[in-house]
Amino acid sequence: MLNYANITPATQILIVDDVLENLELLCHFLTEVGYEVISALDGESALKQVNHHHPELILLDVMMPGLTGYEVCQQLKASPQTRDIPVIFLSALAEINDKVRGFEVGGVDYITKPFEIEDVIIRVKNQLTIVQQQKQLQQQKTQLEQEIKERRRVELALQDSIKREKTSARVIQRMRQTLNLNTIFNATTAELRKVLQCDRVVIYQFNPDWSGKFVAESVESGWIPLVKAQNYDLVMNQAAISNSDCVFERLTEIPEIIVQDTYLQETQGGVYSRGVSYRCVENIYKSHFSPCYIDLLERFQAKSYLTVAIFCGNQLWGLLAAYQNTNFRKWEQTEMQMVVQIASQLGVAVHQAQLFSKIKQQTEELKIAKQSAESANAAKSEFLANMSHELRTPLNAILGFAQILKKDFSMSLEQRKHIEIINRSGEHLLDLINDVLELSKIEAGKITLMETRFDLLMLLHNIKDMLHLKAESKGLLFELEISPTVPQYIIADERKLRQVLANLLGNAIKFTEKGRVQLCVSAEKKAGQEPSIELHNSMVNSDYPELCSQFNFSTVLEGLSKNPKIQIQFKIKDTGVGISPEELCLLFEAFSQTEAGRQSGQGTGLGLPISRHFVQLMGGDIQVESIRDQGSIFTFEIQAKIDTEPTISSPHIQQQIIHLAPDQKPARILIVDDDSDNRSLLVKILGKIGFDVQEACDGQEALALWQSWQPDLICLDMQLPILDGFATARQIRSQEQQNAIPILAITASVFEQDRHSISVAGCNDWISKPFKEEVLLEKIREHLGVEYLYQEPYSNCILPTMTTSSVSYTLKTQLAMLPPAFIQELHYAATQCSDDLVLKLIDQIPGDFLDLTQVIKEWVLNFRFDLIIDLTHPIQSPKQ
Repeated sequence: MLNYANITPATQILIVDDVLENLELLCHFLTEVGYEVISALDGESALKQVNHHHPELILLDVMMPGLTGYEVCQQLKASPQTRDIPVIFLSALAEINDKVRGFEVGGVDYITKPFEIEDVIIRVKNQLTIVQQQKQLQQQKTQLEQEIKERRRVELALQDSIKREKTSARVIQRMRQTLNLNTIFNATTAELRKVLQCDRVVIYQFNPDWSGKFVAESVESGWIPLVKAQNYDLVMNQAAISNSDCVFERLTEIPEIIVQDTYLQETQGGVYSRGVSYRCVENIYKSHFSPCYIDLLERFQAKSYLTVAIFCGNQLWGLLAAYQNTNFRKWEQTEMQMVVQIASQLGVAVHQAQLFSKIKQQTEELKIAKQSAESANAAKSEFLANMSHELRTPLNAILGFAQILKKDFSMSLEQRKHIEIINRSGEHLLDLINDVLELSKIEAGKITLMETRFDLLMLLHNIKDMLHLKAESKGLLFELEISPTVPQYIIADERKLRQVLANLLGNAIKFTEKGRVQLCVSAEKKAGQEPSIELHNSMVNSDYPELCSQFNFSTVLEGLSKNPKIQIQFKIKDTGVGISPEELCLLFEAFSQTEAGRQSGQGTGLGLPISRHFVQLMGGDIQVESIRDQGSIFTFEIQAKIDTEPTISSPHIQQQIIHLAPDQKPARILIVDDDSDNRSLLVKILGKIGFDVQEACDGQEALALWQSWQPDLICLDMQLPILDGFATARQIRSQEQQNAIPILAITASVFEQDRHSISVAGCNDWISKPFKEEVLLEKIREHLGVEYLYQEPYSNCILPTMTTSSVSYTLKTQLAMLPPAFIQELHYAATQCSDDLVLKLIDQIPGDFLDLTQVIKEWVLNFRFDLIIDLTHPIQSPKQ
């Protein structure tokens, strides 16, 4: 039996069951626990009991004479008085449809018979606890609402007390935000009239002759606008001669009354010019004004006013006046102080506007220029982002399907060559796109260093292996010299260093027709790296001088500096066409090419600007020395750290994934992309591996499939119609109930802030278009934990590495194995300098002679038909 000592009883529980034994059993145990129990044998009696007692919980049988339990529950839930009573069904009906119906009609739980009494009691306790917590929450809500009401009342009182101070501060703040006097005046009059709750606030400006005009006004509807009235030139030109206080004239031609006060002009500002800061009038009829002035104020429709002088420096500039027209008014001291403070700030604003009018004009011109530049930059960034998406998306399909076809061993050799051409051309196009986007990121200041530990010597030898065949195809000698001071393992940005070296060496080979290309690498520790020791005098003058002389303290302390810094220098020398002095200054400008570069018809003019920025990021710069027709020397240094604890693993051959490993649950992957080609590519890749795949073309369709199909992972494109990838990911994250589904973003964007937005939206990871199949499958393995079957690597797929000294021998050996007639045709095509004919002949060379094919093709692309002639001449000559 359970321990019920800590069970808190409810007020009442109603048990409804047509089986008396069940009723008595439940009543007995629930009463024993401490609950007050009432019972009913049928549905009609149960409804009466509920209306009479209003129990806290109902245990309701389903199958009963008369009304069923479902019908009783429906009636309870239809009544506002009983809808909140929790109902637990007790029934021998154990089918899932019966349970579902129980929950549909409003039940909170469903217990099947025969039941365990302990299970019933625990479920009852849980539901009563929920009811109690709901009541507590409701009480807390009511209490909070009361506290909120009280707080609002207090806040309203506080707001009323500090309203004037806030207004004053707000008006002053607005003044400081602009030098446009019209904006300041209009905002000030409107704000001041609102807080004073008066009928009119005006700003009056004196002219140099002490005449003046209303320059701003805020007036309650129904009163004559003074600013509008003064705009009638006919009136403003009238002479002011009536008396020393004021003059006004009635115009019968104009329906409105137009007035002009000349008192201030005749008295040169009146009392305000003599240092009086404000004038307060509660009742114009009790202020001993002359009848003329009273008449003027009546024309102003004023019964009470408060006027404050506005001084610009030490000179009276104008007046700030508030008028009460509906009735007389006693102006509060705080109101006077506020108007005086605002008038003082208006004087400061006027002074600043006058003092900086020329600067303001220049600032506006600069602002326009800046906005134009920013708009152009924004348009450029938007164009680059769109270009990235529009180019990378179809390129993803091209390269993806090329990768798939490349692995189809049923294709002929010629077809495989065509696929290789497609793949190579696509990779070249991707490099060009990356160069343009890399430059855009550089201009936006979004390039950062990504330092890693790597093997520098291996990197240098890999670059040599990559480029020496290209150099050999042009008859060039490629040399790599590495100083013994160069460490093997360093910490630096490996990708950027590789890109810089590949670009500079590639240019050297491209613009060198004869001679050699040389890469020299040296290193030296940065000055100041060696720690110093101050020896104590007693030790220096000790009896053991030999100990001091033999003990190398710098060697001992060298190990104290973890990852000491080092400066590595790279020098690329060539014997090429060189660069003229006039072109050197343009060498590192984007899209700029030398004369030799333009003649070659290759490149975009972006490689050197990007390389220089990368080198500068790595703490160095590129220097150039060049003599026309003699060659060039490109030198650059980088700052790196020596890796004292290298943990670099040796490279391994990437094995091709062929299928999911057996004995795994089939994984469902939802592909979301508006581009049908990309969807087809992903379906093809993932389907052949063994994944269960479905696809959606927009965010809304993706959400529907996610809810209905429940995939294990989603491959989500971020630029989608209707509902984009960001919004789709956010909705999934907000709606998912249990474990978060992995979302793999597939994006064509190269900007870091976009990748941050992808993470914030809820995506677990991302891959960039165009992606490689192995990268996609590896990401899926990371997030789903699936295992793959791999194809055994073919030993004959590994191309032989040819050293410079063995190239000619290897090529001659391979060529000699071809038919003599073919060699003769190749020789003839080379003597005719026909690249089309040579390329057609190359396509006939069997796949086993891949080295020969690549080298001759490189010679053709560089128009080195002389090398082809030299290669074929000794072999075909005897046959002639």
